[in-house]
Amino acid sequence: MTIAIKAKNRLIHSKLKTSKQISEVMITEIDSQMKLNKLKMKNLKAIYVITGPGSFTGVRSSITYAKITSLVLKIPVLGISKFKLLNKLCVKAKKYTRKTILIHHKEDLFYMQKFTRDNPKTDPKLIKIEEDFFKNIINNSCIIYNKREIFRSMYKSIDMKQKSKLYYVDDSLLDLSSFSNKTSLFENNPKPLYINNY
Repeated sequence: MTIAIKAKNRLIHSKLKTSKQISEVMITEIDSQMKLNKLKMKNLKAIYVITGPGSFTGVRSSITYAKITSLVLKIPVLGISKFKLLNKLCVKAKKYTRKTILIHHKEDLFYMQKFTRDNPKTDPKLIKIEEDFFKNIINNSCIIYNKREIFRSMYKSIDMKQKSKLYYVDDSLLDLSSFSNKTSLFENNPKPLYINNY
């Protein structure tokens, strides 16, 4: 779970690894970060959430908490999918019209969504990636991904031209803060992103 709080042009960033459910630790961790940095909930101006993909329970819990807090404090809650965030963060890939965003789930399973420039071309889905499928994607678009080690075995089997179409982006919430003033990128009243299986 990642929490980022922007206050007085300063970003407070906390990553929490836990075996517990996000819903069990989220409120305590947010409260702890606010107290640690001498911040008060009543001074929040907006709440931003990632709508997915991710843990189904974690995403739902985060959005529910954000919406309840926004109602109490009378502030907006804005959401963005990790696909859209990665697409925006990958400035180097702007020269490509067709882009495929791959987000590692586990083992050889990936969340995938295709974009034409900044617009989603397909619905997000969960897919299994094998070498032939990987080569087919990279021949038809550039690939933006969020974990360096996931293509290590396939990297050896592609040529230099194909390698030049691979872009790694760190999708931490530190990067989300740089878009916080561009509210048009975000969805009002966000909903969890549901992913279809392959």
